[in-house]
Amino acid sequence: MKPKILLITNLYPKSTEHSVLDTTRALHHFVTRWSKNAEVMVIRPKLRLNLWDFRPSNLFSRSVRNDIDGIAVQSLIYMDAPRVGIYRHNSFLKLLAREQFNPDIIISHRISHSLVGDRLSTLLSVPHIVGIHMS
Repeated sequence: MKPKILLITNLYPKSTEHSVLDTTRALHHFVTRWSKNAEVMVIRPKLRLNLWDFRPSNLFSRSVRNDIDGIAVQSLIYMDAPRVGIYRHNSFLKLLAREQFNPDIIISHRISHSLVGDRLSTLLSVPHIVGIHMS
């Protein structure tokens, strides 16, 4: 049985045509290599912060799935606001449940995703690795 790896980063390409200026292909090379021995899911979080418009459509997360070279890439748009930011992991948990993906390890790329990665790690009782560079 292959281990399951969850990568959380907003720098992963959305598609094969995604501009190199917005993302890095290095992450895709890592994930492609990992996918030979593991099942990998990538979540590309995008924070939507709109403090002035609290319509119900803005309070819930949405995701779009793309498969890039056999890798499941989920673009997750979620709402965050002061005092409710501690619940941002719920959007990630719902996405993992919907996709029936129970990771064995979580990798957060960049410090900005480490808080949600740490919370998911605690709730799912799995190890968490944070990739930080240029610090």
